[in-house]
Amino acid sequence: MPGLNGFDVLTLLKTDENTSDIPILIHSIYEDKEKGYKLGADEYITKSVSAEKLIKSVSDLLSGKSKKTRNKKVLLIEEDKTISSAVNDALKSKGYQVTFAYNSKEGLEKAKTDNPDLIIIDDLISKSNDYEILKTMQSIKEIQKSNIIILTRDK
Repeated sequence: MPGLNGFDVLTLLKTDENTSDIPILIHSIYEDKEKGYKLGADEYITKSVSAEKLIKSVSDLLSGKSKKTRNKKVLLIEEDKTISSAVNDALKSKGYQVTFAYNSKEGLEKAKTDNPDLIIIDDLISKSNDYEILKTMQSIKEIQKSNIIILTRDK
């Protein structure tokens, strides 16, 4: 890879929509797991690794048991800080990166800048704006591939 290192290749693969979903395992002499996961690696192991560990890591990637959630970003648009805290704790325990917005305007701005994989919206926020937030989100190029969940409450 003349002129490129593994992190450069990882970045190129993860930013190209044709290759962004390919699971990537980094096997490196460098101990920089945080950087690897931040750039989109699904698994990161350092040399020298046993053949058994390498095979298990590859098997986990292929079976969907990898640490893929480690670099997944979630935007939570929720006005109730108690609910936000509970959802945050649950998601972070599974390895997700969580950012918050406490109203629809702030949520739209963070959606544009953070490019989340998942957006969770409080139903009271969405109803208060006649679902304008959802219509607006459909037009934002950066988040058109984001999944959206609307939290509802028992009435």
